[in-house]
Amino acid sequence: MIDKLIQTSYQKNSLPFRIERFEGLDAILVFESVDETDQQELKWPIRQLPDKAKLGQKVWLQLSNNETRALEKEEILRKLLEEIIT
Repeated sequence: MIDKLIQTSYQKNSLPFRIERFEGLDAILVFESVDETDQQELKWPIRQLPDKAKLGQKVWLQLSNNETRALEKEEILRKLLEEIIT
């Protein structure tokens, strides 16, 4: 339950990528856009990928600042409290 709340919150400010390939110490991530002709790539250090990340897997790149991060934490806590109370 907690994992689902966190995942839903993070996906709001996140961009979906697929792990396309590995090149040396980097993973090449391809943006999962609606337009398949828009194949934007991002080089990302393998050491900064989630544990057990593998080729072809979908990952999200989250963009936030201190303010949005605090708001996301508050939202998660509020939803969690609602679940406990109901």
